[in-house]
This record gives sequence, structure tokens and C-alpha cells, in this order.
Amino acid sequence: MITIKSILISISVVFFFAVVGNVFVDDALTVWYANLNKPWYLVPLWIFIIVGIFYYIMSGIILYRQINNISESKLRKIALILTISMLIGNELWNYLFFGLKSTFLGFISLIPFSIIVVTLAPKKNRCLFI
Repeated sequence: MITIKSILISISVVFFFAVVGNVFVDDALTVWYANLNKPWYLVPLWIFIIVGIFYYIMSGIILYRQINNISESKLRKIALILTISMLIGNELWNYLFFGLKSTFLGFISLIPFSIIVVTLAPKKNRCLFI
């Protein structure tokens, strides 16, 4: 059953993280990133923007399903913590890569972020915790 409260919570949380992440980016996207020496095979920036939009939409859907469709349990709490950690990890990457303008720290921060994403990834049509 779809509940407005679950939808609003999911949208609010994801929107909050998206706004915070953009604060870290500031003008680094148009100035610093634009001047980086990038490989020829790197996709255009507009593709990264589309992927980012889909990331936030999928995060909102994941949060909604965890809030609305799962009965209260220890695994649900773990899944919610991992999902919020994934959102925090993404914004941490924004801060390290764009805010501090560090390709190295941005790369290193992808390791724990990737572990969280793999843990949340579907396993035989189900997330590890859902």
C-alpha cells in the first residue's frame, strides 16, 4: 500500500542529500573539473548528470520500499543504515573530489561506497536485507 508519508520522507531525505552534495561542488564542476586532463574515452558531462539524476531517483525508491514495504526488523534497520550510508558516501565523494579538488581522495572514497552498494544490490531478485 502506497503511503504519502513514506513518499514524502523518501523524497525529503534524497533531496536533502542532493542539495548538500551540490553545495560541495560549487564552481569546481565548471572550473576545476572542466580543466582536468581527461582521457579521450570519458563520456560527456551531461551523461554524468543523467546518471546522477537516476541515482537519486533509485535511492528514493529504495528508501521508500524500505520504509513502506518491510516489516520492522533488525535487517530493515541495517538496510536503512546502509542506504543512508550510501547517500552519505556519495556526498562525501562530492566533497573529496570537487570540494577538496582531489582525484586521489575521490578515488579512495569509492572503495567503501562500492562495498555498501554491492551489499545493497539485489541477490536473486532480492536485496541482501530486503
